[in-house]
Amino acid sequence: MGGLVVNKRTMKLVSGHQRLKALDALEKKDDYMVRVEMVELTDKEEKEQNIFMNSATAQGEFDYAMLQEILPDIDYQAAGFDETDLNIIGVTLYEEEQPEENEALDEINQINKVSAEDRKAKVIAEKKKYQKQLGEKHEGEPIVTLTFSNYKNKQDFMSSFGLEEDERFIKGEIFSKKIKIISKF
Repeated sequence: MGGLVVNKRTMKLVSGHQRLKALDALEKKDDYMVRVEMVELTDKEEKEQNIFMNSATAQGEFDYAMLQEILPDIDYQAAGFDETDLNIIGVTLYEEEQPEENEALDEINQINKVSAEDRKAKVIAEKKKYQKQLGEKHEGEPIVTLTFSNYKNKQDFMSSFGLEEDERFIKGEIFSKKIKIISKF
């Protein structure tokens, strides 16, 4: 599967974010063993490699017809997909589709007949459109982002909740438990 790439100097994940997400879904626990490849990069090189390793141009493209064949046989979340991705690919999770979903899928099938560059732009637009529709019908995006004006403020915040200062991702359920514990006092 290939290892995760971590910059030894900063201990930041350079490449493998989606692989790590898939492993988290498979493992279904906070701590587990995983192989990482350690590299030593300058800040500039780290940014360059992060962008390169996550570049769709460098990664290539999916064969949507092949994905349609194999996705029903696997756990799509463990493969790094969400419901929006499945609908763009043309795989349906639900027995009964809504008329507007059929419309969106027809549009997506038309996109597959266009050039790769045009298809990328149209897929992005359709994904945003579908996410909006999905958000109106479902809970919404399961992600929240906190930002701080400087690193010191982040350190203070993290330490006040007993979290590692350099942690970049925190499970909402874990953070919620910490808030509940603190609020009891």
